[in-house]
Amino acid sequence: MKLYFTKNNIDILKKLLKIPENSKVAIKMHMGEKGNTTHISAEETKPIINILRSLNLKPFIVDTPTLYLGGRFTEKDYLQTAKENGFSEETMDCPIIISNDHHKVQTKHMNFEVCKPMYDTEYMIVLTHVKGHCCVGFGAAIKNLSMGGATKKSKGDMHALGEPELIGECKLCKTCEKLCPFNAITITDKWNLNKGTCFGCDVCIVNCPHRILKPKVALIDELLAEGAWATTQNKKQVIYINIIKRITKECDCRADTGGILADDIGILIGTDPVAIDQASLDLINKQKPDIFTKSNHKDPQLQINFAEKLEMGKRNYKIEEI
Repeated sequence: MKLYFTKNNIDILKKLLKIPENSKVAIKMHMGEKGNTTHISAEETKPIINILRSLNLKPFIVDTPTLYLGGRFTEKDYLQTAKENGFSEETMDCPIIISNDHHKVQTKHMNFEVCKPMYDTEYMIVLTHVKGHCCVGFGAAIKNLSMGGATKKSKGDMHALGEPELIGECKLCKTCEKLCPFNAITITDKWNLNKGTCFGCDVCIVNCPHRILKPKVALIDELLAEGAWATTQNKKQVIYINIIKRITKECDCRADTGGILADDIGILIGTDPVAIDQASLDLINKQKPDIFTKSNHKDPQLQINFAEKLEMGKRNYKIEEI
């Protein structure tokens, strides 16, 4: 699969877009949590909108409210936070839609609720900031599509269905207790899980040296891939743009992202979410080998592998610099 690499020139979009005039085009993106400064900026987004407008297309920015309390918890909250971050209908020259309405798509493990305005639009640009993530190693196009395209219920289901369960005798090594990013596990004379603080990230499961933990239903990485697959159904064309800059330890859902892990690299553009996420990861690992696995104790390759198994794309790619 061919991908295009650039420092700043996104004109290749004009050649890649195969969309009839006057069609609506959803731009799926994360406009940043309140106080976050590393998310994709309005200034980085506007040239994409300008290109779509020049092709007589009708773009709109779309995202979903969060599961957790914060500046994006409700549609109203999110629109206000987006405005504070530079995103409004006036500044972007297009509608901004935050919605928890949904269309249900059955996957292997879930009845996945896809954001309805996103699902109903046949053409989409997935605009993603590549960065780390405490639950799944890193967040790129697959995560943007899945967790970002899900309703509150499906967000919660992905986390809940990944909750760890003990299937053998705990050896009391405390590996899981030390690595749990939510301090949900304590080891005394036995293994203890605080379900109230567990986020179903499965860091404990994949790092258990004795393999005595399993997910309640499936690893969150697999559920994430299923959600991305569900979100891309009913699509005639999807273009992926991965911005590999301001590469932080944590995601844009936080004000404190844990600092920059690697130098800015550039922008990848393509039509295959598996290839573009694999290439993004490879470019970062070339600079800082396994930096996300080391910092977040989760191999990002898991979600990419699951997405490939769902035939969302192929990890093989060729990069053309433009």
